[in-house]
Amino acid sequence: MSEYHDEIAAALRTVAQQVGGLNAPAPAFTEMGGQFLDYQPGKAMQCVFPTQERFGMMAGLMQGGFLAAAIDNVYGHFALLEMRAACVTTTLNTTFIRAIPVGSGNITVEVRLRQKNRSMLFMDAKVLSAEGRTSATSSTVMVVPKPKR
Repeated sequence: MSEYHDEIAAALRTVAQQVGGLNAPAPAFTEMGGQFLDYQPGKAMQCVFPTQERFGMMAGLMQGGFLAAAIDNVYGHFALLEMRAACVTTTLNTTFIRAIPVGSGNITVEVRLRQKNRSMLFMDAKVLSAEGRTSATSSTVMVVPKPKR
């Protein structure tokens, strides 16, 4: 576990409690074995995920959908800390560059903030293999939903 995992998780729980009705860190993040490595307010977040066999496909490689889920989990946690509000993903574009074998160590998901306004975040991400090679890239737009009337 990273030395910052507990600190970042506690910050997320605090914001989730302030917002109300949120469960942070997200159950999907925990189920995937995610660990927080770093959070730089207004800039970036890094997390690691193990390449578990149960998230693989028949060929013994990580399934792309689980890589996209790992990316979306990091986007979501970063967005919660940045916006101090629940955010939803409106677009999630992912490009897979290199296959990642299951059991090959941890992948690192690095998220960077590109632009933000009062209700939207524009972010980019990359997935690094255990060897540090870029395996996927991504971009997203997340929004703070308008309150129901």
